[in-house]
Amino acid sequence: MATHPCTIPPQSNSATSQTSAPAHADKPTPQSGNRCKQPNCTQRAWGDTLCDQHRAERISRCKQHKFVPYSGGVRLCLYCGAEQQTTAAATEAYVATADDGRQFLCPTEDEAEEALESRKLKGVVDPASVWRIPRELAGQFRYRLNSRTHWQEWKYVEDEDQNAPLFHTYEQTINAPPLAFAIEGFLQEDGVTFIGGPSGHGKTLIMLSMARALLNGTPLFGYEKFEARVSEKVIYLVPESSLTPFVHRLKLFGLLDAVQEGRFLYRTLSAAGQVNLQDTRLLEAVKGADVFLDTAVRFAEGEENSASDNRVFAQNLFALLRAGARTVTGAHHSPKGFVNQEAINLENALRGSGDIGAMLTTAWAVQQVDMEANRIYVKNVKPRDFQPCQPFEIEGRPHIDKEGDFKMVTLPGSAKS
Repeated sequence: MATHPCTIPPQSNSATSQTSAPAHADKPTPQSGNRCKQPNCTQRAWGDTLCDQHRAERISRCKQHKFVPYSGGVRLCLYCGAEQQTTAAATEAYVATADDGRQFLCPTEDEAEEALESRKLKGVVDPASVWRIPRELAGQFRYRLNSRTHWQEWKYVEDEDQNAPLFHTYEQTINAPPLAFAIEGFLQEDGVTFIGGPSGHGKTLIMLSMARALLNGTPLFGYEKFEARVSEKVIYLVPESSLTPFVHRLKLFGLLDAVQEGRFLYRTLSAAGQVNLQDTRLLEAVKGADVFLDTAVRFAEGEENSASDNRVFAQNLFALLRAGARTVTGAHHSPKGFVNQEAINLENALRGSGDIGAMLTTAWAVQQVDMEANRIYVKNVKPRDFQPCQPFEIEGRPHIDKEGDFKMVTLPGSAKS
């Protein structure tokens, strides 16, 4: 039988003996001798954690290890407790913690300070605090810095995979709500919608028109069948534009009142710091909101043509929905040569791998057909679970300047297919 980690005798190695106990040993830690927390398991475990067998299973399920220094050239994954041998000498892990709860794990104090400076965090409490990860608790606990006493506070993290049912229940099935649209026939709730088209062909203006319709509860493009359900709030992230030009567009669409009321929340590249889709502040803010990403690719990491990178991107988009966003809409560039295509479809309307189109609930392709009038051809290239309207055309000039919105000038079914 394998020896449980808590019974492993300390090694004579001086680096190991110095790091085998928590840095703040005077604070309470879990006691040994309890049973494994896995249901129906009778094996002994450290504190309220797992026995060797179930700990090994947990390690095998870990999808993304995050290793931090432990001792004697060993690094441990914070999430599952897996070990990684390194040739580096034993070091201490520094934790940089900000007022908003964000944490940065760094091998040295200098790197911790650099991490804080690079992110321009303000109000940092105890910017670098030493913490040695105890072997028995790695992967079973996460921690945060107490902003008042500056000592490490243990917080137990439940294993979400352990107690959650694998499949949906009958009760969940019969109580599932029906399909719903934030904008009838155009913007489906509980899904991701992309507006695809060449640069400069009106994607941003169309998304601002969508935001206007959602905030006012008025039909999109003035088309009565595109009826909008009033939005609690709109969150618009536009890291490709600075403040002044974007505010000019907000004025054109009459959105300043919504900004004042706190119903239109936005960030441009002029805002301090950086925000990604995993930011806990953003995930808290999106609850009940209609979210716009302009352009969506600015929130992706890696290569657009990489299937694995796009899977991560999709997970981050879906996380916004799980956090409570009503809809997620992204602007996305089309590949070169799109304007010369005889037939517009999902494959030629969105740049990147096919995984991008696969993750979407809805996709609309747009193409400017008259620059002077800013007339834009709009076609649905991916509907999921609904019958979309036929292609149509909208016109921006002079309607946006005079009325604050596009006007549909060619009704669905009258434009080219």
